[in-house]
Amino acid sequence: MNKSNSIAAELFPRKYPLCRKLHLLGPLVEDYVLWLYNLRYSKHTISYQLRAMVLLEQWLKKCHVVELKQIEEHLGDECCFLAREKRRTWKCLCTFLVERSIIKRPACPISPGQQAALDFGDYLRRMRGLVELTVLMHIGRVRAFLDFLGCDGNPSVCARISIKDVDAFIQEKAKVNNRFTLQHVVATLRAYLRFLYSKGVLAKPLHEQIEAPRIYHLEKLPLTISPEQVRALLQSINRDTSAGRRDFTILYLASAYGLRCGEIVRLKLEDIDWRRGVLRIFQTKNRQFMELPLTDEAGDVLVDYIRRRPTSRLRELFLRQQAPVGTISGVAIYRILKDRIRLSGIKLPNVSPHALRHTFAVTMLQRGVGIKSIGDMLGHRDMRSTSVYLRLNVEDLRQAALPVPRCDAAPVLFPRGKRPVAPRIYNYKPSSSRIDFFRSGFAESLNSYVELKRALGRNYSTEKRRLLQWDTFLYQNHGKRKYFGRGEFDLWVGSFTNQSQSTRLKHLRDVRSFLRFYGRDHSDVFIPDLSFFPKAPPVPTPMIVTSAEMASILALADQLPSGRCNPLRARTMKLALTLLFCCGLRLGELQRLRLRHLDTTRKILRVEMTKFYKTRMVPFTESVLSEIQLYLKLRRRSGIPMGEDSFFIWHPRGTKHAMTTRSISYAWQQLCLMSHIVDRRGRPPRLHDLRHSFAVNALHRWYVRGEDVQTKIHFLSTYLGHVDIRSTHRYLHLTPQLSEEASERFHRHFVSFLKKGGVA
Repeated sequence: MNKSNSIAAELFPRKYPLCRKLHLLGPLVEDYVLWLYNLRYSKHTISYQLRAMVLLEQWLKKCHVVELKQIEEHLGDECCFLAREKRRTWKCLCTFLVERSIIKRPACPISPGQQAALDFGDYLRRMRGLVELTVLMHIGRVRAFLDFLGCDGNPSVCARISIKDVDAFIQEKAKVNNRFTLQHVVATLRAYLRFLYSKGVLAKPLHEQIEAPRIYHLEKLPLTISPEQVRALLQSINRDTSAGRRDFTILYLASAYGLRCGEIVRLKLEDIDWRRGVLRIFQTKNRQFMELPLTDEAGDVLVDYIRRRPTSRLRELFLRQQAPVGTISGVAIYRILKDRIRLSGIKLPNVSPHALRHTFAVTMLQRGVGIKSIGDMLGHRDMRSTSVYLRLNVEDLRQAALPVPRCDAAPVLFPRGKRPVAPRIYNYKPSSSRIDFFRSGFAESLNSYVELKRALGRNYSTEKRRLLQWDTFLYQNHGKRKYFGRGEFDLWVGSFTNQSQSTRLKHLRDVRSFLRFYGRDHSDVFIPDLSFFPKAPPVPTPMIVTSAEMASILALADQLPSGRCNPLRARTMKLALTLLFCCGLRLGELQRLRLRHLDTTRKILRVEMTKFYKTRMVPFTESVLSEIQLYLKLRRRSGIPMGEDSFFIWHPRGTKHAMTTRSISYAWQQLCLMSHIVDRRGRPPRLHDLRHSFAVNALHRWYVRGEDVQTKIHFLSTYLGHVDIRSTHRYLHLTPQLSEEASERFHRHFVSFLKKGGVA
């Protein structure tokens, strides 16, 4: 008796004699049992498979199947079995017959839509050189687009694709996809329409007219978990079982080396070089190999797993635990992490395995490892990819935060009735129209334009108000007439000459953007030339507020009288100005802060959905924490709402109980006038000048302490939420104090050296 026969007789002594009576499937029993046994099916499953084969043969006799090759005619008849288990047995047996080349699986007919998507996939492989996984993703999106157009029922629809069809498909996909996923959909559509245009199927280059969602760099904050939580998660895994040892090894490699999911599942036994002590990693993104040092701890973990790893012919390091045996996928690691977090009982957020990679990078930064070294270990080709993790290095970012300025002798607030009046600064505010819908002849196109912009992830509320004013002008002058020429454009421009130059420029750009959208299907539309638009106004020179001046302002703010509705007016105003100066916040960021964004334990403010949809961590100093704790204590005593969704800077008459810009600006102007902090024209500084003052004062403090300013600039840029350090340079202004400190440092470091060399 051979091995397969003995296995069947040993495992199933009752079922195996029954299978000997099989005439058609009898010769396959031995090989079939061994095949199931090598695929690591359980004894109960194999026993059921043998019992079901008797029922399968009875059904084949009813179908007049005499030879095994005739089974090909009934491959699609598994639905005749009422029980799901019978259908599974039939499919498993057919897979075995196909692998043994006993039968051939019939080819499925390819629909016109599938054929068009496959042709596009061949083009991406041959001409673009894309990897197979990327090609499959492109094919899936193109298949969805062709199904939306109904290509299977009408193959000639590809030659009649219009830009409206593309916009309708994007709006449909925007209902179930966010902006980050939608940008991949738009990229696939552009590539496919470019492919059709190059083949001559399309007469117009539609790929040049597609609107794309706006995605900003460093928009999302990397999600991490603390090293203590990672250690507790690994310790909670039971390594006595085969699944526990595999899951522990996978999560350990992800946290100790920061490996991606694709890099982990592609690890093979030969990738571990024990003699050299090197772990060879194939990087899935750039398709290159990288060697990482194999530490003693990692070596012990791998040895413990490999010694008790299930035997298999496969060379992949990690295999499936359930039958049939095979390699795991990257999605399986997501499920492994989710299950292990649930079994551990540790309160962790819903994180992905990529969060372990973020935790590894932040831990290396906190240990003082350079960005270049971390980037090499993570496999980054550009240092900007690694600089993303600087946003999570809270303790280093805290070096840019300023303490609360203090003054020895607090000034006295102005007497009641003798308040200085701030000079009037004219700011044009467009009249708020009650009409919130378009009425002119372009109304339908304007609604489609706004819907498309919002489907691409833009708010487009301010732009819609500007378009409403333009639409009202057209309706009042031309009614429902759908015409806008050079004369109408000049007449419209002359209707808002009282606005500022920057406001007029925004109106002109928004209307021109719509006219370009409308001109995709209407070639006779008038599109104004950008060269005739007014130039952007110069950026006003900020007025830098020193720490001593800010201390005087805060001392006066603490003496503001309380109102009937707001008993904490003085304390609230002082805290608001403190955060603007010491943390460099924008005014809009301060107004949107809620109590849930405050972490007093870590001394962090979480700024969410700020300029360019960004989210960042803003650590503050101990003195700022004292001011916050005092404010919260007084707020709790006064009965002011303390819920997580309550606004941090609370005001009873503000917009949804948040302090308004007008109230903060008015108090700021009065305090600056009382402190005699004005420019040459007698005007107080703007509130945004406090953000400039924060950057200059942080730089001045580093000069005083003797810090290396060139290395600290990166932390200041990250602290302010800038993508590029060039944006931070706009906030760095040369003040007399800063110039004096820089000259003194140069004198201290280089003058003595020049004298010794005989130059001086």
